[in-house]
Parts: sequence; structure tokens; C-alpha cells
Amino acid sequence: MNSAATQAALQRGVAYVASMQQKDGGFVGFSSPTMSPFKKAKPYQTTFVPALILQALQALSTPESHAVSEKLSGFLAAQRSPHWSFNYWAVGAPERSSLPYPDDLDDTFCALAALHTYDPTLLDATALAHVVRLLMGTEVAIGGPYRTWLVRADSPAVWRDVDVAVNANVAYFLKRIGSPLPRLADFLYQAVITGQLSSPYYPSPYPVAYYIARAYSGSASKRLEQIVLEGQVDGHWGTPLQTALAVSALRNLNPDLNLQRAQAFLLSTQRANGSWRAEAFCIDPHQNNTTHYHGAEVLTTALVLEALAIMAAMPPAPTRHRRSSLNPRAQRLHKAVLHTVKSELSRLNGDLRHQSLHFMNRLVEHDTNHEIVLLPYFFIQSLPRQPTLKHTQLLSLCAANLYGWVAYTIYDDFLDDEGQPVLLSTANVALRGSLAHFRRAMPQPAFQQIVAQTFDAIDAANTWEVTHCRLKKSNGTITLGSLPSYARRMQLAERSLGHTLTPLAILIAGGESPQSRASRGLERALRQYLIARQISDDLHDWEQDFRAGHVSFVVAAILRDLRIQSGDYAVDKLVNRMQKKFWNKTLPALCDVVMEHVAASRAQIPPLLVADNILIKLLAGIEASMQRTMTEQQQAQNFLEAFAEEQN
Repeated sequence: MNSAATQAALQRGVAYVASMQQKDGGFVGFSSPTMSPFKKAKPYQTTFVPALILQALQALSTPESHAVSEKLSGFLAAQRSPHWSFNYWAVGAPERSSLPYPDDLDDTFCALAALHTYDPTLLDATALAHVVRLLMGTEVAIGGPYRTWLVRADSPAVWRDVDVAVNANVAYFLKRIGSPLPRLADFLYQAVITGQLSSPYYPSPYPVAYYIARAYSGSASKRLEQIVLEGQVDGHWGTPLQTALAVSALRNLNPDLNLQRAQAFLLSTQRANGSWRAEAFCIDPHQNNTTHYHGAEVLTTALVLEALAIMAAMPPAPTRHRRSSLNPRAQRLHKAVLHTVKSELSRLNGDLRHQSLHFMNRLVEHDTNHEIVLLPYFFIQSLPRQPTLKHTQLLSLCAANLYGWVAYTIYDDFLDDEGQPVLLSTANVALRGSLAHFRRAMPQPAFQQIVAQTFDAIDAANTWEVTHCRLKKSNGTITLGSLPSYARRMQLAERSLGHTLTPLAILIAGGESPQSRASRGLERALRQYLIARQISDDLHDWEQDFRAGHVSFVVAAILRDLRIQSGDYAVDKLVNRMQKKFWNKTLPALCDVVMEHVAASRAQIPPLLVADNILIKLLAGIEASMQRTMTEQQQAQNFLEAFAEEQN
């Protein structure tokens, strides 16, 4: 899909949204007596539409969208009650008197999620304490699900309903602040597997699927994906609004889906003023015993912009800057490496050629900091006296690094039981390609011995993991035995040791012996970096790993913190226990462990490297990730402490 066309559509759409923003920062919606065609019979000022728009705009990263969001966040923050609840009607809307509603969890948690996405600091510990009280006042059971309306417990039954869309929005906010509630996840799971994606507050299942997909990531995700895909006709979902909601849901559920026809449909339906037409999004108050529907061009437009931005995978401004900051020599080298590898892969036959080129292209697309292709070049730039490598040597080292990443990524998927058999031959080709380019670049026996030892260590580490870090699963149960011992955590680096080879090759090419203090120090620094990166990755994937029967370092740490005994356990119940222990104890401890390895890596960096070297930059990225994680953990801890205080 033409990225220029998408960017132009995004710009026109944001300009339209900005033109419709009210002086107070809010937006007007409309009530229609018919769902289709949608007729803008009566304008309404709500809290709900601005909350959805603010959330949707966070998928973009442009000065224009930020300007709209800044004003909009101010409007939305002013709508809260002293208890941090929100009403459907905006403050000052005449309908607050003529068509009064109680405050409700749907508007409340859509608004809270939007504000938190825009700026997490807008919700402090006091706000979270109020949120806890709101949840406790509406819970059907401890930990959910929750009733929709903030009314007395003895109110009529119509005000005490439990709705899947509303609970999905509650779950999304709790997920954002790092405090997911297992019972709420179970409620959403049951709704998905039974196909109960209807709500009295929404006229179609697409808003419900949109909400659940961003809130839920459990074992029913594949079923939700299938449900959404069943509504697809000719590559789209009938209307721009439904297509946008379906696309955003599917991007959360399965980022690898090809949605280009949906993207083309959305681009083709944009109107001359940059908007998409108004459609019914939710149910409005009845009038004259007739159901009314709420929508607006600006709401449809914001949701379409969100879907297009997600599909375009718009990188944040700093990433775009890093891409454009490559100097001409680096750009030429990057292009030459890709040309060389693509030429070699193009010599393969039929399907193998197609699969290999496709996988390599996808990998490079995600190489936002160019580490996969240009690590050898960046390392050369980290030396004050750069070795005089021939262009062909440097190109081969870069190609060896790229091939190594291809092989490592595919083999890693197989080790995680997620490998695609069709890609196994691609991995083998890539491994041979990596070895061949290492021989071309550095044929010296001493370095070739290091290459052989490194690949032996990788194979040994993979064998150890499959042998000692797998659990037996059967019918929703998992069998625990003795946990693997990670000792000094060196195994965490050994599966990725191939990433150390090109920096070592450059040191050796510059005159250092493999046994010199600088070479040994660099190897130790790189190992510590790889350990830190592996733990950081495992922190985000531990639940998925455990459900797959994989005992990662993080999974083992959680189970040890639980003092778990050997035996058979129901997976879902054990995961619930693990989640609580992870947020309360394991996560902060392992963040400290990651930072220890970052510090150890820094301490081992040879003094012959310049201060602003590539390894320092890579370590800074891990540090930033850990800082974000610790902030999320503190927010979750504050929430849980407030929850506990309210229960006592």
C-alpha cells in the first residue's frame, strides 16, 4: 500500500478533527433516529465521544494530533466528578437535567484510559484510590466483573446490569496501569468463547470486539480473531467505522494479518474535507419510544485514523530521526548489504527463495535502529582508531550479522513451539550464509575457531533449554517438577552469542589478539548485555511462556517466589497466583537484576572504545525500558495497596 497516500490521508484527517474541536477542547456528537442512514437529528455534548477520540489519536505521533490531544485532555480532565467518575453527558450539557443518567463505568474507564494513555501522570495515587472505591462499589465478586452504573445496590435491576463491553473497558484501563484482574480476564474469556459479543449499549458487535481486543490477550484471542474475520466481505467490513474497529481489533490480536484491502477501502472512502461519514457507534436515550443512535463524522474519522496509523506502523518521531540520521556512508553500506543478501537468496529455487526473501524483508523492516544490518559498522565507529577493513570485509561482516539474525529468529520460534515448518530451510540457508560470510571476512584460523566455538555454545544452550526448561501440559493442567537452575545466568547469554562475533572480528582485524585484555573485556561486556536483554524480554512474555510450558528465567523466579511444590496444577488458577506474585515481588527484584547486568556490562567495556559507543547506546535502551517497567510496577503497587486498604 502506498505509504504516501496513507500519510496524506492521515494529515487530512487530523486537520479535519482539529477543525471540529470546540473552544473548550471537546467535540459534538449527534443523535439519529435511524441506524442507517445515520441522520444528525440532534447535537449532543458528551464525555464519551471526546474520550474515544483522545484514545484514538494516541496512535498518531504528529504535532497536529498532539495539539488536539492537549486541548482535549484538558476538557476531559474537567469532566470528572470529585470521585473520579464520569457521566455520559458533558458538564454543562442541558441533558444533564432533561435526560439525566447516573455516572457509569463505561464513560469512566474510557475517559481514564484515554487520559492515562495521553499522560500517565494525570492519574496520581489519589486518583487510583478513588478508582478502587468505584470498582469496589460495583463489583459482583471480588476482582470483577462489575456493574455498569454507579447507583445504590438496592436500585432497580435495570441499573444493575453486568455488560461485556463495559467490563472490557475496565480491564483495558487496569491492563494499562499494570494491574490486570484474573477474574475479569475470565469473564472476557467466557464472553468470547460463547460468542456473546452483544451489548445493550452498542448496536453492533464491532465496538465490543474493539474493546476486548485491546484489553484481553489470553487463550481466547484466536477465537476473537476468527469472529471478527467472519464479518469480512471483499477485504473490508462494509462501512468505514466497522472496518476501522475490526482492523484495530485484529492488529491487537494478530499483527501479521494482511489487511491491505481494508486499508485501501478506508483510503477510498475518505471524503474531500478529510473526514469519514458519521455512523452509529453507540445507543442514545430513547425518544418517543424510538431507539436513537449516537455518532459523528469526527468520531468515525478519529477511529479510522487510529486504524490507518496502526496499519502504517508509524514509528515515533525519535525512531524516524534515527533512521534519517544515517550518514551517506552508512546508507550506502546498508543498501549494499541488503543487495548482496537478496542476490544470494534470489539464487534459491521457487518457494524457498520466496519464503527466505519475505522473511528477511520483514526482519529488516523491524530493524528500527539498524542493529541487525549495521552493528559491525556502528562498532567500527565506536573505536577512536578505526581499523582499515576493506569494503568487502565490512560488507561480509554485516551480511553475516543479518544472516545470523534470520537463523536465530526462526530457530528461536521453533524452540518456543511457534516455528513455521516452511521456514526451517530458510533458517538452515541463513546459518550457512552467516558462516560463509564470516569465512570471507575473517579467514584467520584463530577467528574461525572462535566462530566454531560460539556456534557450538549456541547449540549446547538450545539443547539445555529444551531438556531442562519444558513442562508437561494436559487438558488445562500443567505438571511442575524441579525448576531449572540458571546459576550465574550465563545460559541466558549463550543462546544469543552469535551477536558477539562481529564486534570481536573488528577488534581482531584492528590488531587485537583474541586473548587480549580488550577482546576478553568486550566479550564479557557483550555477554552481560545479552543477559540483561534476555531478562528484559522475558519479563514481558512470561505468562505466554508459562502457558506454553516453557520455564524461562522469569517464570522460574516467579515459581520460586511462590515456593511452589512439585505436582499438577490448573493453569489458569496458577497463573492468577503468579500474576499477583509477579507484580508484588518478582518484577521489582528482576528489574534490579537487569540493572545489575547493565552496570556489569558497562564496567567491562574496554577503555579503547569511545565514550559514546554502540554498546553504551544499546544499554541505555535497556535502562529506559526498565525505568518504564518500574514506573508501571509502582503504579500497579499503588493501585493494589489502595485496593487492600479499601477492603480492610
